[in-house]
Amino acid sequence: MSEMSEYGQTAKRPEAAKWLLITVVIVGAGCLLIWPQTVMEMAVFVSGALLAVAPVVIPGIVLAAWIMASGAGSHIAGLLDGRVVWSIVLASTIGAITPVCGVTVLPLMAGLLAAGVPLAPVMAFWLSSPITDPAMLATTVATLGIGFATGKTVAAFGLGLWGGAVTSMFSGREWVKTSLRDNRITGNLSQGTCSTSLPFDPRIWNDPQRTTIFRRTMAATTRLMLICLIPAFAAE
Repeated sequence: MSEMSEYGQTAKRPEAAKWLLITVVIVGAGCLLIWPQTVMEMAVFVSGALLAVAPVVIPGIVLAAWIMASGAGSHIAGLLDGRVVWSIVLASTIGAITPVCGVTVLPLMAGLLAAGVPLAPVMAFWLSSPITDPAMLATTVATLGIGFATGKTVAAFGLGLWGGAVTSMFSGREWVKTSLRDNRITGNLSQGTCSTSLPFDPRIWNDPQRTTIFRRTMAATTRLMLICLIPAFAAE
């Protein structure tokens, strides 16, 4: 019965994606007819913004795909499994001191979640990471002083702890367990979970299975980034 249900959900995904695409095209065409100049200006702005963030986003997408294909995700997930408090503290610390911005962190989140890393430490990393980094810390010290810079770093760490702790309260819920691995938007990411059975090997180009996982993850994560960024830039 469960296999039939899973097959039914899988069959619905292309249908839902088709109707979503049709709706977007109809709405876009209607807006173009009503506000042609505004829509064209928005399209130019969105295109320019995507090109501007590409040097930041693309490395994150490549890194997320490599984590999946190399089998590193299974090691990260195994290291954090059953150690909720420790994993949240570690993720908050890494996020507060690493140079990962708010846009770059999105593909990393997708890759880690698809690899099986629990949502709580990923949430902690996501919240603490964009607030500060070594370069921003140095700039803040030079302009606002060591006290403000230290307080900002501590605040980033605390925000990560808070977000991870709140998320861990819902760890038993199904939507937390399958927060990204089973959805209709980036369904291809679920195919990358087979990488959890692969031993760690950074040389992914030597294995056809790993290169396939890499390509699928790249495509699915890129699609997720576009779905997130295009509406945000259009609203801006």
